[in-house]
Amino acid sequence: MNVAPLREVVLMVGGLKLLVGSHFLLACSLCAFLFTHVYLATLGHTPFAHFKPMWTGWEEELDH
Repeated sequence: MNVAPLREVVLMVGGLKLLVGSHFLLACSLCAFLFTHVYLATLGHTPFAHFKPMWTGWEEELDH
């Protein structure tokens, strides 16, 4: 890795260890966000019931 151009920025934010740690936490948060949203999208009356409205922008109302 060529860290030389950003050496001052890396030192300003606390060094490479802090930068790597925060990068890891952000990556874990993104994965948790993604998996949670995919799981919640499958909780409709059928597993893919919420995916169609996401793509089309229209949801069919069910008569109860």
